[in-house]
Amino acid sequence: MKDDDGGLQLSRQIQEERTSLGGFEANLKRLRIVSGEGGSMVCEMDVLPTDRNSHGTLHGGMICTLADAVSSWAFHVVERTQVSVSTGLHVMFMKPAKVGTTIIIEARTVKRGRKMVFLEVTITDKEKGFIVAKVNHSKLILDVGTKLIKSNM
Repeated sequence: MKDDDGGLQLSRQIQEERTSLGGFEANLKRLRIVSGEGGSMVCEMDVLPTDRNSHGTLHGGMICTLADAVSSWAFHVVERTQVSVSTGLHVMFMKPAKVGTTIIIEARTVKRGRKMVFLEVTITDKEKGFIVAKVNHSKLILDVGTKLIKSNM
């Protein structure tokens, strides 16, 4: 993937914004962004003991979180002012990643329509090269300024 300094800088800015809000995405501060531009992003992450399931491998919930976040960030590198929400996340778990390994999370925008965007994510074991999971992610693109939660205030 071709990368430019502006895209990589913007990718890191998006990561910082999203993880600094507290909440669940704060767990993703340790992701290392390798590249990001043109609706694609590549990150690396070391699988820690806190990421494991009862079998001692990377938890499926963490795989879903990684796919959701990294593909969303990839979309927002191009569509900086848009608001989007997930409408679907289809995950195929293919081979477990063990604690102590490094995984690569590659996300790319497949198609962007007027109201929907479709993204793909592949998570691989960096050292051994096998695919850990493949993910298809769909998102609804909302109008700029759309409030997601109505407030009584």
